Amino acid sequence: MRYAISTFKGGAGKSTISLHLAIGLAQQGQRVLFADLDHQGNTTKFFTGQKDQLPNLAHGLTMEATVADMVQPTNYKNIDILPGGADLAGVTVKLSAPQQFGRELRLKTLLEPASSSYDAFVFDCPPERSTLNYNGILAADKCFLPCAPGEWDLDGIHGMMAEIMNINAAMSMPEKPIKIILSRMTRNKFSKEVEKLLRRELGEGVCRTSIPESPKIPEAVFGQRKSVWEYAPDHAAAIAMRTLVNEVIRNDEQQTRVA
Repeated sequence: MRYAISTFKGGAGKSTISLHLAIGLAQQGQRVLFADLDHQGNTTKFFTGQKDQLPNLAHGLTMEATVADMVQPTNYKNIDILPGGADLAGVTVKLSAPQQFGRELRLKTLLEPASSSYDAFVFDCPPERSTLNYNGILAADKCFLPCAPGEWDLDGIHGMMAEIMNINAAMSMPEKPIKIILSRMTRNKFSKEVEKLLRRELGEGVCRTSIPESPKIPEAVFGQRKSVWEYAPDHAAAIAMRTLVNEVIRNDEQQTRVA
């Protein structure tokens, strides 16, 4: 299964959710390939200890490197990474040249030789409308859109869902499941109203599990380079993150049985 964790606005917990999904899948015995499409390179640093490694996905998407050239082991069993970094910031401009055919499908094409080597692929997409984001979306089987309880976040979710469907239609790709992940949720009135509104409007399009706002997650990820499960396993945020990953895995198993 291939998962894109995507948003057009930063601050919703996209990277922390993507790396926890990868770790959770790996802990279930799946062999995971993680692709860091974000030029900030935060998940690359989390998994390897450093940013801006060479070669990286910038070279893969411009057809200067293969998966075999780029892939690196991580500090987690069963997870390899295609590193991202600052080089990705210029890739959208490079891919805009007329001779860059199939620019939105570069990641999908790049990963084909590695398809049989991994059980799951997780794409940490950049928080922007760009060719990089579209590459992650088009290469995925499922899209997860983190949404924090903010007015701008709420406004952007509907537009992003429509854009994903338009992108797939324009590229003659089959429709794929799109799920909203409610993240950085608090107990205040506005947060509860956002959740109520989205669940009423989108129903099963919203993951049942929501992730609470908690300092434990950035403390773990950015302070200790650990998952929240390692750092504070009994905390509500860790339990919620585990429940979310289990929900994803359970839905995949149900989908496989139906198919």
